[in-house]
Amino acid sequence: MKDIFKEIKLYAITGFNNILIYGFGSKTWLLREFLSTKLKSYPKIVVDGLNPATSSKLILKKICKFVAESAGDSGDEDDLGGGVLKNTKLTKTEQQIEFLRRTLDDQNEESSFPYERIILAINNLDGPSLRDEASINLLSTICSIPKVFLFDFFND
Repeated sequence: MKDIFKEIKLYAITGFNNILIYGFGSKTWLLREFLSTKLKSYPKIVVDGLNPATSSKLILKKICKFVAESAGDSGDEDDLGGGVLKNTKLTKTEQQIEFLRRTLDDQNEESSFPYERIILAINNLDGPSLRDEASINLLSTICSIPKVFLFDFFND
């Protein structure tokens, strides 16, 4: 499997937004090794899909928080980034998605997000708490944002 690391990295940095790898047995070690050796210069959000506490909304919140902090969010509550996320009331999912689209848009001259891509690494995207239709739809929407790269391993 390590033989294809260079090819997978090429996909990751040249515009492919999603790579899914499946097979028998745990591939957690492979995911960690790939992220730490081939994609070490990219910011990563790593999620354990088998953890019952993991949800698509939690993943969205983590991404929004990271993007807001990286873009130098002022903490202003009117901003849809970290300021809102720091409070107990979260914005609506649609607002968080819009914040990500706007902040990660290369055409947006006001965006101060410093990275080329964000790696969203999910070990077992087919975990029990991510299987329902709403979770799948939300994750699909997140992964449709061009600067979000989904890298996932799951088992047969």
